[in-house]
Amino acid sequence: MQESYGRKRFKALLFRRFELYSNPKYVDDFYGNISADRTALNVSMTQITSVPVDYWLGVGISFRQRAAKKYRSIVSFNVNVCNLLRNELNQQSLIHIWMNNLLKYSNMPRSCPWKAKLRYLYYRNITYTYNPHYFESVNMYTTDNSESIQIKLAVAQNITKEIWLDFLVSMKPLNAVKFQKVFSFNLNGCGLLKRSSGPGGFDIVKRWASNLLNSGSTPLSFPVLKNNYSWTIYPSKKYGVHILQMEGLYRMTCNMYLKRGKRTEKLLNTSTVSELLYEYK
Repeated sequence: MQESYGRKRFKALLFRRFELYSNPKYVDDFYGNISADRTALNVSMTQITSVPVDYWLGVGISFRQRAAKKYRSIVSFNVNVCNLLRNELNQQSLIHIWMNNLLKYSNMPRSCPWKAKLRYLYYRNITYTYNPHYFESVNMYTTDNSESIQIKLAVAQNITKEIWLDFLVSMKPLNAVKFQKVFSFNLNGCGLLKRSSGPGGFDIVKRWASNLLNSGSTPLSFPVLKNNYSWTIYPSKKYGVHILQMEGLYRMTCNMYLKRGKRTEKLLNTSTVSELLYEYK
């Protein structure tokens, strides 16, 4: 924190943009997103082929003042990641401090070689309630040995008012006692359908919405017309479960409602508990 002309000015590192590239021979489902407040960068990947040799990491940091046109290099180095993991993480150089901080918030392997592993998400419990004024019937159940969800909705009338969503994801590691909040958001679901973008740049919402729409048998748009809709969702096979990476239990709740002035009218409430596990090849 700094003092500037009698005012307190806080230092903060804000992420503005990033790009990801990977070799499809070794990596699948390489994805990342910047948090809504731009203070955190979340990256996930699945290694699909075991690699018997050491990993090397090339790091370069450049700096540009607002008035300048070009970036100036500050730090640049290459390091053997496996050597760091084997016997050097107790040192206090810059790269060791960075690696230790990374390991605190990651489920990456702590030793080499890294083995390929497959990710499986099993749905353990599904509950839901709905407003019969808008839905003739709602049915949700697991299929394919609990690895997918079948959703069937019979919309009783055209829904012309905008639909809002409250969404919450909580997580409990396998050895933990309580669920902890991962993230939550509130957004206009119809706006999401029309613009295909998440709230405040939170692109994971856009990704999940696209996956849902792509798995449906009937096109869904706004306004939502009276019709029968169905989806078959394969989160750990065809589309992946972005952001959900650590082994454990995940609870996802979604409340859909209409706004009527200061009041809200419930449409559909759902809650699922799923278990994320890895199996090494």
